[in-house]
Amino acid sequence: MKNLALICALAACAFVARASVVLSHFEFEPGNNQVAFTWGTSSETDNYYFQFIRNGTPLYQTTGHVTTTQPHEYAWTDNGAPNETVCHYLFRCASSTTQDTLLSFTVLPPHWVALGTVSAHGTAEAVQISWTTLSEVHSARFDIVRNGITVGSVPGHGVTTSLHTYFWPDTTVSAGMTYTYVLWAVKTDSSRDSLGTASITLDAHEAAGLHPSAFSLSAFPNPFNPVTTVSFALPAAQYIRVGIYDIEGRERQRVAGGIFSAGEHHLIFDASSLPSGVYFARLSGSRVNATVKLLLLR
Repeated sequence: MKNLALICALAACAFVARASVVLSHFEFEPGNNQVAFTWGTSSETDNYYFQFIRNGTPLYQTTGHVTTTQPHEYAWTDNGAPNETVCHYLFRCASSTTQDTLLSFTVLPPHWVALGTVSAHGTAEAVQISWTTLSEVHSARFDIVRNGITVGSVPGHGVTTSLHTYFWPDTTVSAGMTYTYVLWAVKTDSSRDSLGTASITLDAHEAAGLHPSAFSLSAFPNPFNPVTTVSFALPAAQYIRVGIYDIEGRERQRVAGGIFSAGEHHLIFDASSLPSGVYFARLSGSRVNATVKLLLLR
């Protein structure tokens, strides 16, 4: 949505004549690292040029129409406006003898990625970083920086106005340590923007327990109707995703996704909405991949 800059410096009436220029409209639209300006004049008298100044620095100057009673349209985009930084603009015009400020206003360009939430949670052996985005513009990827070091990356969605959920598992952590994660958005032109921070302290006294020595995956009962339990054992904590697929390889249901600690885990799969047939429970993780065949009989 475009912003009407009239609230800033036009006096008592909507548009007034200043330095021999009568504005018909003036609008600006913040974007990612930019602000787009459009304006028009109803008439100009002895108008040599328009000028934009941002934070005290002249940035742009365009020639006016000197003396005219015809309406004219102008446009300019400031492609160097830093995200999440207050930009104070002066919009000026100049005649042969004077230079006057037509408008004075501030703009806060947004991040090119609108962040929803970012969080970190996990066990003494693994941490999952999760975040959501509300919109993205030219989003190439997200970098995860842990305690000052880049430890992972996740592809972005390019240009989107839909809600997206992301996650990244960190399995190289130690109990008793505090970790601070900084999420960075990386644009297609390699520009970088810090979006948010999440910290977590892992429990130094978390019981190790008797962990399985090897990975396993099973389902019982099998055949089943319509509920079965998918069980798996992990020798070490890691990110796990479990999905149910048909014989054509299409995912029909997501059973679980997230960081699971070492040990045995049991997931309930309810196939009430699926027809009889052969399915596969597919488990994928940072260090394991396995599939078990399921037979649904009604």
